[in-house]
Amino acid sequence: MRFAKTFFAIAASVLVAVNAATIETEEDVLVLTEENFDQALEENDMLLVEFYAPWCGHCKNLAPEYAKAAGILKEEDIKIAKVDATEHRNLGEKYGVQGFPTIKFMKGDKVSDYNGGRKAQDIVDYMKKKSWPSRS
Repeated sequence: MRFAKTFFAIAASVLVAVNAATIETEEDVLVLTEENFDQALEENDMLLVEFYAPWCGHCKNLAPEYAKAAGILKEEDIKIAKVDATEHRNLGEKYGVQGFPTIKFMKGDKVSDYNGGRKAQDIVDYMKKKSWPSRS
């Protein structure tokens, strides 16, 4: 009986570890897919998520600034992410993406549009401000 309990406890641990896979990053930006999107939201108190299209010129211009911001924010343990919305259309539809890039701020179950600047420091400042405790 003791063996069976131990075996099932180990098996359950392995299943949890498999389900909580490491999310890939590119230049410190989390790469989200339909498979890992919910995991990223659960693992992070807040996320800034760029929905992009690989062919989009504005997205290509944003990419180095977004990556630079991710590198700076990494020091603060604040993460930002991106989703190829042409490959993961269901996520784009779920979050009302109608053009590229579309950037959403997500905290808990609240989602809002990011309408800030497109330079690295603008993104860093926005995310640092969002990480401050709210003053009631």
